[in-house]
Amino acid sequence: MDELHIAALVRDLESSDLEVCCLAAQGLRDLGLLKELGPAAQSVVPPLIRAMAHPNERVRYYAASALGGVGEAAKPAIPSLHAMLLNPHENLDVRHMAATGLRGIGSSSVPVLCQLLHEPDLFVRREAADALGYLGSDAVSAVSELIELLQNVDSDLRSISVESLENIGPSAIPALENALEHNNSYTRIYAAEALIGITPISQGAVMTATEMLGHPIAFLRGRAAQVLRKVGPHAKSSVSVLSGILSDEDSEVRYFAAEALMAIGSVSKSEIPALIKAYENDDPDIRFFVIAILGDIGPEAQTALPTVKMALRDTSEEVQKIAVLALKKIQK
Repeated sequence: MDELHIAALVRDLESSDLEVCCLAAQGLRDLGLLKELGPAAQSVVPPLIRAMAHPNERVRYYAASALGGVGEAAKPAIPSLHAMLLNPHENLDVRHMAATGLRGIGSSSVPVLCQLLHEPDLFVRREAADALGYLGSDAVSAVSELIELLQNVDSDLRSISVESLENIGPSAIPALENALEHNNSYTRIYAAEALIGITPISQGAVMTATEMLGHPIAFLRGRAAQVLRKVGPHAKSSVSVLSGILSDEDSEVRYFAAEALMAIGSVSKSEIPALIKAYENDDPDIRFFVIAILGDIGPEAQTALPTVKMALRDTSEEVQKIAVLALKKIQK
């Protein structure tokens, strides 16, 4: 990396010519990992901090991004990036780049990002939760606060928090396992989802998701089925309960249950009556899954032959095709 070139860009960053200043800020951003400069990277920090107060939003945007590329040496910029992210009058793209800059600085930003999780501004909370996830195991101190967000009313924030907990990795497992016993149902199911993202064989998560299949709230039943789909073959103990909700009153729950059963496999012949009943569903996707599962059961699914043969004349072409395959598997 040419230090003379960087020095020239830093000098142009102070230019009174707007276009020159914008190009300099963009140039510093495009250099990428300025932290590779080592101690010399500190020299670009003060001018970039000043550039974040520039009247032009392009300059502010690129300056925040470039600071993230500096890494830990940009710690002095944390207060300015923090203020930029909180500023409700700032352009949203610039505020997003402030969060990106904070995560680029690294572990030194974790305390500030944790504080931001408690801000009333939903945009700020989402950005902070997302940034913590990018920091991986360096953000382990944020685990308990991210778990608290799993019961938030905003579904996007819950999903972002799950992903961030997954990215933090094994260090988050003990707290997530404790969260399986939380008194809030949303926290329990999202904690199970995060655990599965870290360790797909978590039996505690499987048990929690299986229990949640009977929850009175349809959204949670559906989420539980989605979690079990992610588990796949390790969720065999959930098959009978999933088969039972193939006739759920909620169409999405029925769909997710069928999808989970497909992913798990190893459905036994004892589930055939529930599968036959589920074929009566109006949703062709569910009928497709049902016939595919019956086919996977194989010769033991003889009692389902009338249903599979009926599916040969289904209104859905895809169901007809899977019925042909299922028939061959059952009659082999």
